[in-house]
This record gives sequence, structure tokens and C-alpha cells, in this order.
Amino acid sequence: CDVKVGDDVQTCEPICGDGIFSPPQEECDDGNLDAGDGCGPTCLIEALWRCDVSVNVSAVEPSLPNCTIRCGDGRRHPTEACDDGNNFGGDGCSPECEVESGFECLGGGLA
Repeated sequence: CDVKVGDDVQTCEPICGDGIFSPPQEECDDGNLDAGDGCGPTCLIEALWRCDVSVNVSAVEPSLPNCTIRCGDGRRHPTEACDDGNNFGGDGCSPECEVESGFECLGGGLA
């Protein structure tokens, strides 16, 4: 929005961390400024995370995003036992990024 104050025009900006999702300036807004929970302190989705954000303009209370680790992207997050780059079972790393019985997973990381 633009607000005229005297001869000046001021532009309104969303407040990151207030729990009100304001696209397109914000990719997410989880109601805090904490890093490491999927929605970062600048209201951008953090690397290795996926946030499901739905906008319900008729809602009185906005819903906070549900952020989860991206299992199957080939980059092992510290909370994943493995991540082989797919979501297939039976190949050693399950679709939930857990090591499957009879397999051992070595290496990998956030690269």
C-alpha cells in the first residue's frame, strides 16, 4: 500500500515474524524470527526445507506454515539418516530418509 503523509508517500511493508503471511514479499511467516525452523528470520524459506503455505483471505486467524525437511533432494540434512536423491523405497534409503534394513549409508551432507 502507499500512504500519503503530507507531501510524502510512504510504502507499507509486511512485518516479518508477525505470523501474517504477506506474499509476494514473504515466502513464509511462522510468527517468529528464528532460523533453522524452515522459515528464516527474513521470511524466506530456508535451504533444504519445504513450507506448505496456504492463504485463506477469509480467515480471522492466519494459519502458520508447515515447514518440513525436503527428503529426497539428495542433500542430507542433520535430521535425516540418509538422502539418496529420490523417494523410492528398497534402495537403502526410505522415502522418509531413514536407512532401510540390510543397508548402511555412508557420507553425504548439506552440499
